[in-house]
Amino acid sequence: MPSRRYADLAGSFTTLTLGVAVVTSMLLTLASSATADGVGDDHDALVTTNALTGTAVGTAVFATVFVVASTFAFAVARRRRELALLRGIGATPGQVRGMVLREALLLSLPAGLLGCLLGRLATPELIRWLGEHELAPAWLTMRHVTWPYYTAFATGVVVALAGAAVAARQAARVRPVEALRTAAVDGTGSPRTRIVVGAVLLTSAVAYLGFTAVVTPDEAIHRKHRTLAPMLVIPGVALLAPALVGPPLRALGRMTRGREPIALELARSGVLASPRRAAATVAPVLMTVALSVSLLGATDTVDAAKVRDAEQRITAELVVEGPVSADELRAAAPGSTVVAPVATTVALTPADSMWVELDALAVDPGAIRTVMDLEVTAGSLADLTDDAIVVPDGWAQTTVGAVIPARMADGTERSLRIAAVVAERTGGTPALLTLRHAPLGAAPSTLVNLPDGDAGAAAGAAVRAVAAGSGATVRTDAEWARADVHGDSAERRRLAVYFVLGVAVLYAGVAIANTTAMSTADQAPVWRALRMAGATRAQVARTAALEAALMVGLGVLLGALAAAATLVPLWTAVTLLIGPGPVALPWGSAGLVVAACAAIAVPAALLSVSAGRGVRAEL
Repeated sequence: MPSRRYADLAGSFTTLTLGVAVVTSMLLTLASSATADGVGDDHDALVTTNALTGTAVGTAVFATVFVVASTFAFAVARRRRELALLRGIGATPGQVRGMVLREALLLSLPAGLLGCLLGRLATPELIRWLGEHELAPAWLTMRHVTWPYYTAFATGVVVALAGAAVAARQAARVRPVEALRTAAVDGTGSPRTRIVVGAVLLTSAVAYLGFTAVVTPDEAIHRKHRTLAPMLVIPGVALLAPALVGPPLRALGRMTRGREPIALELARSGVLASPRRAAATVAPVLMTVALSVSLLGATDTVDAAKVRDAEQRITAELVVEGPVSADELRAAAPGSTVVAPVATTVALTPADSMWVELDALAVDPGAIRTVMDLEVTAGSLADLTDDAIVVPDGWAQTTVGAVIPARMADGTERSLRIAAVVAERTGGTPALLTLRHAPLGAAPSTLVNLPDGDAGAAAGAAVRAVAAGSGATVRTDAEWARADVHGDSAERRRLAVYFVLGVAVLYAGVAIANTTAMSTADQAPVWRALRMAGATRAQVARTAALEAALMVGLGVLLGALAAAATLVPLWTAVTLLIGPGPVALPWGSAGLVVAACAAIAVPAALLSVSAGRGVRAEL
């Protein structure tokens, strides 16, 4: 008992320490970027860094809360027999509850302090890494502020106490007669309260995601919403896990009936006998798989939708980028429609608030409809004049005829009238201005519509020849759409997703090793019984490894369920915006995550068996 107690304390201490360290480092990075001064490109880079670190902070806090709470609850549940003994010698439910909470408090204080120290040491390297990968300004350094330490420390203590409080409530209801049990964890089922709360949380999350996808699909595909979605679903699935782990295992038993190896049968029976232990063990795997598939799948799905959206928006057959004029292209390809919109920016301010910069195109209002398919939801493009603007429908002010303050790319401020509103769809639709507002010296992206038949083929060849002579690049509309979505900025966005995800996955890896080791150690009486029945050390180890693998498999199934609950509403939103298309599942990344979970869990189980008394035959 004492050795197992020390192992539980060490596991809980390690999990909490690393959780506080992660939160501290993320908060220090956020504070450093938020208080730094920058102008121009540096200011834009700081805004990007603030958004990235803010998202990472939210993900890190969620992972910490989820993992620490489940770890502390499982550690207390493993002491069920010990708590029953205390009840047997006269301890009241209140005394048991108070003891559990005091232990959690005493453990969380040094863990929080050590976590703050580790987070402080890791932050400079984290900021340097962000700078090297263009996710933060290269000159950014750690600022010496104190509030991140207080916040991270308080988060760790509160989360530990919250996790222990839930377990303490269960511990206070332990009956003295349960001291006669040989199992450390009651495997008779899951409390009705847990099932009800889990069902309510999951139903509410799915209903909210579905409602958002149908009512405001443009919000449903936004990065912040996509990041939040799995965090809403995962807790509900985790609470329902004790009720969900049984059906797959029983189905596995039916499929392998009569052919099931004894080690697999023992492992499966062990998991079935203790669904609460299984739920606690699969929790970090569930979180890891759900976050990975949801975030990466959502990113890939939205990127694919943006490519299709751009292809639908550009009706021109060729896009020429580089130092070649529209007049040269018209002369080289007679019969073609050539339009040269110029990319620029315009800053608008809703209701005298702060300036918000939008991407814009300076265009010829009469010609733009010949090369772009813009869905006008209000007003008319024909009303676009030098003192007017066309805004996407995602903008705060969309009343046709309204006059709004604007700051042009050259810094001048003026008032512009809203001439029309166009559908934003996946977010790639820019605002439209007249060519009078085109920045001086800006190179246009020239859109070319070719004539039909053989004349079109000849015109296309002529356009490519002129472009090659001028050093310009010619792409088809599909090639341009893919390049626009999957360019350098897209690579940085994807790297940002990997960064946010990596913070949670690395921390979850430690939690997987910790909970698997605790779960395997909890089966020590089973391993001893197997040895007394004649099983060899290798057979016991094989059974423990198979049980760990089953736990990982269950976590993958539950994680896939949680991911599906987030990706289906996202697919619905994309379908409503631009039409049906496939969900882009990250099979390669998901496979690596699953393999990593198994590579962590199985060795942890084997080490736990080898280090414990379970491999010895004597009792």
